[in-house]
Amino acid sequence: ILLHGFWGSPRDWTALTMKLPLGLRLWIPDLYQPGPLAPHHSLSEWTEHFLEEIEMQFGSEPVQVVGYSMGGRLALQALVKNPARFRRALLLSAR
Repeated sequence: ILLHGFWGSPRDWTALTMKLPLGLRLWIPDLYQPGPLAPHHSLSEWTEHFLEEIEMQFGSEPVQVVGYSMGGRLALQALVKNPARFRRALLLSAR
């Protein structure tokens, strides 16, 4: 899972995704699109929706997440709420 930053979009990850192995399951949500991960949700609501979306996308298998800036802060909230859901996390510039 790749989460973009505040001024970003899923396209920010294009160069990285081109270097990843073929067949790797990726989910790169647009955090500004209407829906369960839209910015109008509270942090608590967003975290619940994010964990639900992970379940729908990947089932029960632990996932890896990379978050940049705002995406890193959001990922951190999910990690704190449900650490067993994540196999590995990389938080970049998330202070």
